[in-house]
Amino acid sequence: MQHGTQRRSDPKWTRLTTDVRNGKFGKLLLAYACTYRPRESIGFRTPEQPPVELDYNLWLGPAPMHPYRTNLVHYDWHWIWDFGNGEIGNLGTHQMDVARWAMPDGAAPQRIASLGGRFGYQDQGETPNTQLTLFDCGDVKLICEQRGLVASKAVKVTVEFHTTQGVVREGKFFPKGERQGEPIEGAPLGGFADLGRPHFRNFIDCVRSRKREELNAEILEGHRSTLLAHLGNISYRLGEQVPFGMPAKAFSGDAQA
Repeated sequence: MQHGTQRRSDPKWTRLTTDVRNGKFGKLLLAYACTYRPRESIGFRTPEQPPVELDYNLWLGPAPMHPYRTNLVHYDWHWIWDFGNGEIGNLGTHQMDVARWAMPDGAAPQRIASLGGRFGYQDQGETPNTQLTLFDCGDVKLICEQRGLVASKAVKVTVEFHTTQGVVREGKFFPKGERQGEPIEGAPLGGFADLGRPHFRNFIDCVRSRKREELNAEILEGHRSTLLAHLGNISYRLGEQVPFGMPAKAFSGDAQA
């Protein structure tokens, strides 16, 4: 099974994360995953009958029953806790997957703290549209930030790597103390290569060959990246830092988590 983290099938991202992990730009200290993507209010909608072409029970699957509303189907389910995980589990997973990919130990968090809220409007959405999550992974820290309101920041979706020698950002390496970045040859500039087609091609090739080991984003890798979103949301919803150990200890002594 292939997870939908398409950058895993992009040779440019493969090369960059390998170089960061191997210390080409210095020892990695901090990975920063950022998603600045304005999201409009989903408003307030009253329950109604689902359209005849939609099997609503099938759409709900194992989730609790909710009366059908037009701001549930299709995309806005992301912002309802019974169906989605907010932006950190939506686009944030893609950025954290790249960050984790470049980390020497693959991001094994020991402590997680997350804060934020749903700001700027009132609607039926439940998940935060602004969230900052910190993962203590030992020698390397991971910060994941989402902002769903209009922002002046030029970079909208990115992953940065802060090392002992400088910062890797947007296809450039900024040596410590320098304002000008040095272009990294062959570095990715964001987005999915060829609209993600190489990722689909890799999956289809592995289905045909039956060689699971050649998958670029095997399901366990996807699980480890999406786990970060769940851990962040657990901390956010509890309103406290949560301890975590992989794989055996899990939440150490925190029954609520």
